[in-house]
Amino acid sequence: MNTMKKILMIAIVLAMSTMAMAQSVGEVIDKYKSLDNAESMTLTKDMLSMMTAMAQNSKDLDAEARESMEMMKNIEQMTTLQVKEADAATATTLMSDMRKALSKGYEITTDMQEDNESVVIAIKKKKKKDNHASEVVIVAKEEKETVVVYIIGKIDMDKIGNLMNMTKD
Repeated sequence: MNTMKKILMIAIVLAMSTMAMAQSVGEVIDKYKSLDNAESMTLTKDMLSMMTAMAQNSKDLDAEARESMEMMKNIEQMTTLQVKEADAATATTLMSDMRKALSKGYEITTDMQEDNESVVIAIKKKKKKDNHASEVVIVAKEEKETVVVYIIGKIDMDKIGNLMNMTKD
């Protein structure tokens, strides 16, 4: 019986340490952006505001583009990670790490798998009934490239839906 208690305690400690080692989306991006074949870019709220102001003053933008830029006003930060020419193990591990991170508090809205390609789109909401996401994560894995887009802010899901409808035409 004493041995059984020890085994149970070891199992509990291992399970807790595994949960403690779980990474957030930002931590996964930080882990992979140091790879030689990775490119990463983070745009802060200040830079996004500046881009929005410049775009609003441009006479070359149509209504659709202005709507897109208007949505950026509520974004706090946008980070992209692109891993090119990754070996299969790296691409698989990155996708696995992202799926683990997304399993904690995110709602998977799209999960598409076809051949060696996959796309996952996930959102995190502060309030379940609210139609605003606080985070949007898009992960696209192709044969030789994986791209992660991570957006933090107050993202109006109705406006994103409208924008997607406009791009279909």
